[in-house]
Amino acid sequence: MNKNIFLTALTIIGLSLSMQAQVPKKVLIEHFTNNSSGPSASQNPTFYSSIITPNSGDVIHIAFHTNTPGNDIFYGSDPSGVNSRYTLYGSTNIPFTALNGQIPNNVNNPGGQWNVYDGAPSGYTQTAIDNQAVITSELNVNTTHSFNTDFSQVEVSVVIKNESSSIYGFANSNLYVSLVNEELNYSTAPNSNGETQFLNVHRMFLPDENGQALTGSINAGDSITFTYTEATGPELLNLLELKAVAFIQNTNTFQIVQAGESTPISSGSYADLTLLDQTTYNVALCDSTLSGTLNVQNLGTSPVDSFDIEVSVNGTTTLTQTVGTSIAAGGNTTINTDDFEIQDGSNTVRYEITQVYGNSDANSMNNNVASNQVIFLSEYADFIFSDGFENDNINQFAVLPVISTSPTANDNQLVYVVDQSVSGSVNWELGANESSSKSLLFDFYSSGLNEVAEVYYGNLGDIITIPENSVQLSFDYAYAQRSGFEDAFHVLSSGDCGSTWDTLFSETGADLATTSKSPTGRFWPEASDWDSVQINLTALPTSIIKFVGETDRGSMLFLDNVSVDIINSTNEIIEENNISVYPNPAQNQFNIKTTSNEYTLLNIYSVTGQLVHSTQFTSSTRIDCSKWGNGVYFLHLDNKQNVKTVKFIKK
Repeated sequence: MNKNIFLTALTIIGLSLSMQAQVPKKVLIEHFTNNSSGPSASQNPTFYSSIITPNSGDVIHIAFHTNTPGNDIFYGSDPSGVNSRYTLYGSTNIPFTALNGQIPNNVNNPGGQWNVYDGAPSGYTQTAIDNQAVITSELNVNTTHSFNTDFSQVEVSVVIKNESSSIYGFANSNLYVSLVNEELNYSTAPNSNGETQFLNVHRMFLPDENGQALTGSINAGDSITFTYTEATGPELLNLLELKAVAFIQNTNTFQIVQAGESTPISSGSYADLTLLDQTTYNVALCDSTLSGTLNVQNLGTSPVDSFDIEVSVNGTTTLTQTVGTSIAAGGNTTINTDDFEIQDGSNTVRYEITQVYGNSDANSMNNNVASNQVIFLSEYADFIFSDGFENDNINQFAVLPVISTSPTANDNQLVYVVDQSVSGSVNWELGANESSSKSLLFDFYSSGLNEVAEVYYGNLGDIITIPENSVQLSFDYAYAQRSGFEDAFHVLSSGDCGSTWDTLFSETGADLATTSKSPTGRFWPEASDWDSVQINLTALPTSIIKFVGETDRGSMLFLDNVSVDIINSTNEIIEENNISVYPNPAQNQFNIKTTSNEYTLLNIYSVTGQLVHSTQFTSSTRIDCSKWGNGVYFLHLDNKQNVKTVKFIKK
């Protein structure tokens, strides 16, 4: 009898559970992150690999990319939508998460390890996920999406079903639908924190960030359907990775009632154009006009009739061109763009497919390609120049030369201007011979292996057409070889705008060294560590000079006082303003003279701007410089109306 009573009790319990049937509630994780955030880069990869990916059956994940602490490449597609979710939870940390509508912590979410701060991605454990996965809900949210024939529209269907045996009331409930890209991968980091993989990136809300207010009630076993249609565009990035995430949230408590997601669609009729840049750059460095050579492939399943190419130079649109060429599915074609102008110096040229005709492009992520540095060197107004880097900013490229680096190089670690502030261990000047404060550093020690930095001076014009004069290149440099490492330094000149090059100077490793010092780490040159180089250019057709550093990750090379001068047979530097200085360079004394009596005052300044000598002046004088420090000085001759400047070198 007891046995029968026990069985009857089990039957009653079973009927009760059946009447109140519920379904597992999906674990919704809203993830707030930023791809210029260092903490995001340190926490996200493990969060993805150990929590999100292994639990894809139980967990629904949305990554909202904010504009804090810095710019994020994904934020711009839906700023208001991202901001609405970010401000909802009130956290100021990045990255952080909301778990089923609440910021998780060690008190309310047992099993996690939120010891850094509440909601940190690093706080998730499998136990914390398992504890959430056993929670049930009266509602089921079935989410699907589809595209029209040419992928120009996406339709999202959300079916909400009451799985319980009772009426369910939608008090204080909103339905939110987010279009997300399930996975976006980059070969190189698209922003500053180094992340290359991004999961479930939010692109937009349907119909908007306010969601769909749910009112009334739904009977047991009944369903209600919501449908949204949206035009596809480049802001959705990759339609083949697109899915819809729908979730119901209590607007008072923020608790998530239930969530559901669709599956990306990779079949159907679509086009997918991608670009390969086949342009040959940096051959004619004196040419400001360029035409791009592009190979366009169709990786999709349908042909395209034609497409638009947009060319931008340094971020500014320069050319928009319609290419009336059809490309079959799986086919490709090579095109040349119309001519466009680049700017003096180093340029970045970007090509982008902005419009596809005949079929929508399913993946806009591969629709653009950017060049490495494209160089144009306009002719100097005055072909005599001197560069001591004293007017340049520390830790940045120099102003006068054009600098290009390897495509994979970290520019800020390869070549930049330095002074003694770059190291607490340096209490002397880092200009040549300690006579000036700044120099240009080729930081082979900190850069990547086999990286290359090129520093261009030019276009110098036709400076060899004066037969009675000679042209001289001079520069100072310092380098200490780190044992076993073969860094290289070359100086080249070109007379045909970069088509061919003549080698003026080329040294490697021990032969490059200017000192016997053999550092094990960073090298900071003192006065005795510098060498001076003078190279006669007269026999060469020279319009461009290029300094090239090739790193073996050895030591550090410093460059200073780069100068090109026209010198006559008496060792005078010839200036356009009819002022002569000789000898130049000089050790103890030098002469200065003019062809007129218009000048009344001579002031001489060091490269740091210090006045070292001042005297009344007529047409000539001799100056004692024996007590001056070695380096570059500037002679200012004043006629009360204007000032003429001549460079002088004390050696």
